[in-house]
Amino acid sequence: MSIGDGEDLDDSGFGETSRYAAHLDRGWSLLDRADYEAARQSALQAQRIRPDAPDAAVLLGAIALAEGDPVESLRWYDQAIELDPDYFEPYAAAAQIALFDLGDAARALQFCDDGLGVEAVSAIDALDLELLGAECLVSLGRDEEARARLDALREHPLFAAILRASFEAADAEQGEEDMSLSSSSSDLELDGSVKRRRRRPVVREEVEEQNGEDEDAEDAAEAAEAAEAAEAAVAELDEDEDGEPLDEEERSAQVLRVLQFILRMCRLWLDLGAPESALPALRAAAERFPNNGDAWHLLSEAEYARGDARAACHAALRVYRLDQQHAPPKWLPSPAQLHRKVVQILSACPDETLRELGQRRAALVLLVHEVPSLELVLEGVDPRISALSLATRGGSDDEPPELTGLAIYRRNLVRLARSAEQFDHELRFAVLEELANFFQLSDARRERLGLPPLAADLDYVDDEPLPPPPPAVEEDEPAAPRRRRRKKKRMHS
Repeated sequence: MSIGDGEDLDDSGFGETSRYAAHLDRGWSLLDRADYEAARQSALQAQRIRPDAPDAAVLLGAIALAEGDPVESLRWYDQAIELDPDYFEPYAAAAQIALFDLGDAARALQFCDDGLGVEAVSAIDALDLELLGAECLVSLGRDEEARARLDALREHPLFAAILRASFEAADAEQGEEDMSLSSSSSDLELDGSVKRRRRRPVVREEVEEQNGEDEDAEDAAEAAEAAEAAEAAVAELDEDEDGEPLDEEERSAQVLRVLQFILRMCRLWLDLGAPESALPALRAAAERFPNNGDAWHLLSEAEYARGDARAACHAALRVYRLDQQHAPPKWLPSPAQLHRKVVQILSACPDETLRELGQRRAALVLLVHEVPSLELVLEGVDPRISALSLATRGGSDDEPPELTGLAIYRRNLVRLARSAEQFDHELRFAVLEELANFFQLSDARRERLGLPPLAADLDYVDDEPLPPPPPAVEEDEPAAPRRRRRKKKRMHS
């Protein structure tokens, strides 16, 4: 007999609450095990018990998304919001689906703004939505609004708490990241936790004493309220919603989540063409979390965008060393298998120019390596690049380079995948994206390959396999540096 058979769903009290929670718990557990139909049945059972509660709709939305139906998923999250407009979780989930799965940045931005209006939203969740809102604005081309939103986040108390963290001597000697959150060593307890600061009455008193007659009572109250909000935000790194201290694993997860927010903010600054706005936070993040390869990688990107190639290479070398410390999964294809997969991708390619690469008398040379060589990294190649076109440098200014080979980097590809199936998808994307960039295929041809369009300022004729060569550099004009590193827009960071 299945769960729920023979139960009276109209009763109330503890029995109803217990069954309702049991169905939801079982549904989430089944979802984690990818048993989607059984998870759906549990969610529907919970929904029958409490049709006015939003939790079952949230679970059904997660199931639909796991099954690859974002439209149905968004419908369930919309229903959850309608049932309880003060429930934060469906706003965040709906915003991500609208932006990343459906490409509807305007609708995603509305979910973000509505979610930020929920009274019970935590500081960390609010920060997540603020950044997602900035991503929506960038997608909509509203760059000035995105900059304004990012500027408002620059001095967020959570960012300050993370980037000003102190290191314990033992962890520093071992090269490990310390998760203590105090801004000064005097606030650090022996166990690494942060002393709880004095609460509102004292803060209000301090503000009034400091400002005295220079500020009126309203300004003092606003300052006290801001100080209290900042304190409450930082407290989320050490305490749960009930004020109970988090254990070390939970604290570490909170800290790393905020660190990812910092990196997201900096990535957005780079997308907006403002590396100088990203560099202070990135340098601090790399210093405070020296074993975080993502921080060093983004720092390398920012230094390169700012024009400091040497600083970029130094950061890239840190990424190179850190990435080598991670063991590859057992399902990673061997070099020989990877070679065959690339040949199949080119053989089945719908674009004649790329398909012909594997059909020439002198076929395209395919190299499979773990990561780019140090020499390439020092030339400016991204240490995490997945595929790299290899070509002659050209004999003269009017002679374009000729493609001679393609290098595939196994370890960099596997960073983007969590399963063998996803690896194959990332491999296909990396191969086609790299070759499409080399041949500078038009947007129409890229679309036939399943690739995103190029930036609007690159306009190539569809019926021409190659664009005309760039104009020759005048003798009295210094040649631009040969950059082989970054694409116009990186798809993975």
